[in-house]
Amino acid sequence: MKKSDKAIELLLTYCKEMRSSGGGPKGIKYDVQVMLARAYLQKDQKDMAITVLQGVLREDEKNVDALAEFAPLIFPYAQPSQKDNTMSVVLTLLSNNKGMVITMYGPTTKLSKGLEVLESVSGGAWKNISALIFMATSLRDCGAVKEALKLLEHAYKLEPCNSHTLLTYVHTMELVEEHTKAVRLIKEFVEKFPDQAAGCFTCGMVVPILKGFTGNVYCNAFLWVVSLNPMLGSCKVLTTWSVVFLQVLRDGVALPQPTPDTPYVYFVGDSHCVTPAWQKIIYQEKPVTVHPILSTGTKIWHLREDSVFYPKTNFESAVDTVPNNATVMFCFGEIDCREALLYCVEQARYDTLEEAIESVIDIYLEKLSSLRKEKSFDVHVHPVMPILEPTRPVVMQFNKQLATRVNKTKRLHWLGFVEELLVDGDLKAEFEFDGTHCHPSYVSLLEKALAGNVSKVA
Repeated sequence: MKKSDKAIELLLTYCKEMRSSGGGPKGIKYDVQVMLARAYLQKDQKDMAITVLQGVLREDEKNVDALAEFAPLIFPYAQPSQKDNTMSVVLTLLSNNKGMVITMYGPTTKLSKGLEVLESVSGGAWKNISALIFMATSLRDCGAVKEALKLLEHAYKLEPCNSHTLLTYVHTMELVEEHTKAVRLIKEFVEKFPDQAAGCFTCGMVVPILKGFTGNVYCNAFLWVVSLNPMLGSCKVLTTWSVVFLQVLRDGVALPQPTPDTPYVYFVGDSHCVTPAWQKIIYQEKPVTVHPILSTGTKIWHLREDSVFYPKTNFESAVDTVPNNATVMFCFGEIDCREALLYCVEQARYDTLEEAIESVIDIYLEKLSSLRKEKSFDVHVHPVMPILEPTRPVVMQFNKQLATRVNKTKRLHWLGFVEELLVDGDLKAEFEFDGTHCHPSYVSLLEKALAGNVSKVA
C-alpha cells in the first residue's frame, strides 16, 4: 500500500473516531480534514479533496489551510467572476502567510489567464513598484519564473530609473539563462542614467566598458556583472560569484577568448564552479576549456522531485544549455553541508548525520543518473570543497559517503582529489583564496583526476 493510501486510511479512521466521541475540538477536526484532502491530492483524487475542503469551509469560511488548498483547485473551473474572487483569496493569504501559501500562488498564476486575473484583482497594487516586486518574488520563489519576469518587466517599465527594480529583474533573468537580454538592459540603463551613483561608483564609469558589447555575452557575463553590480543600487548587492570572479581577475588568471568551435569540459555548480572557469586543461590528450555553468545558491535538496523553489528552475535552465553527449562535472552539496545537514539532525528529522547525508546523496545521484540517461552526459562528480574550517568535518564526511556511492554506480565518475587539498586536516596554503573558495591553481588537480577517470574507463 502506498503512503498516500495509508494516510487516507488512517485519517478516515481518526475522523470516524472523532465523530463517535462527540466531534472533538473544531481546530483539530479541521486540521485532520485538511490533511485528508492533501492525501487525496497525493493520489490525484481532486474531486475527493474538493469535497473534503468544501466541508471545512462550510463550517469555517476563513480557515487559512483549507482556503490555501481550495483556491488553486477550483481556479481552472471557475467562472470569470469566481476566478477574481479566488485570486483575491490567494493574494490575501499570500500577504499574511507567505511561507505557507506561496506554493499555491505560483501554480494558480501559471494557469490559463492566471496573470490576467491577477492584474484584474490587484487594484492599485498593479501600479505600485513595491507590491509588484513582492508578487513577482513570491512567484519566483515557487518556481513560476516566467510569470515573475512578466511582472518585473511591467514594474520596470513603470519606473525605468529604478535601479533596484532593474537589479531584481536582471537577477531573475539569470535564473533562465537570459544573460544577453540582461546585459542589454543594463547597457541601456547606464547610458540613460550615467549620474546614478552608489558610494564612489557612478553608472557613467562603466559606459566605456559596455561600448564594445554587440551580441551574445555568455562568455563575458561574469565580467559584465562584476562591473555593473555596484552601480545598480548598493555595493552590498554584489553577488557571491561575481566577487569570486573579480578575485580571479585580480589574481592574474589569464582568461582565453572562446570561439564557436572551442572544445569544452562543462562544470555545473554553485559559485565553486567560478574559480576554474575558462581555464585550459588537457583532457583526452587534447586542450579543452573549462566552461562554467552557474546555478547560484543551489542545494542538492532543491533538486528533489517535489521541490518548486526557484534554484531548481535555475539548475534545470542551466543544464539545458549544455549540449548532449558532453563531458560534465557537477559540484553541489557545499550549501547543504553548511546550512542544512546538522540542523536537520538537531531537529530530529534524521537520527544521525550519516543518515541525513545518505538522504541528500539519494537525491543527487538520482538527478545525475537521470541527466546522464536523458542527455548522454559523461558525468564526473566533483567533491564538495573543504574550504571553510567550521564545516570541514561535515564536508569530508559527505565526500566520503558520496565517493563510496558514486564508485558503486560504475556509470558516474568520482573526481578523487579532495585529500590533496589538505595537510593535517587543514587547507594547504597554496589553495587559500578568498576564505570561501579554492584558489584557481587547483585546476591542475582537477585535470589529473579527469585523466584518471579516462584511464579507468579505457
